[in-house]
Amino acid sequence: MWGLYARWLKSKGDLTMCSEALLKQVRSYQGSDLWKDRYRFKRFSYASLELCKVYMEISSSSGSRRELFAAEMHLKNVLKQVKHLIIRYLRHLQLV
Repeated sequence: MWGLYARWLKSKGDLTMCSEALLKQVRSYQGSDLWKDRYRFKRFSYASLELCKVYMEISSSSGSRRELFAAEMHLKNVLKQVKHLIIRYLRHLQLV
């Protein structure tokens, strides 16, 4: 639902509200099932990519770096989560 709303807002030219809707979409996919459900992970990844693209678009049109920092923080957080998942998986493999 948030993704559709974000696309509508983007078509209207409201990139700030679009980024808010995309952020809500990303957050709706987060949770413990994210890393177990391939479909959910793909949707999360796509929403994260779209969010970062909108952040970049806002930054380039406004000259503000705030959105670039928000995109960087989001991507760092995702990478940190993936890192922990990989570590858990490797530990599991050693126990088997």
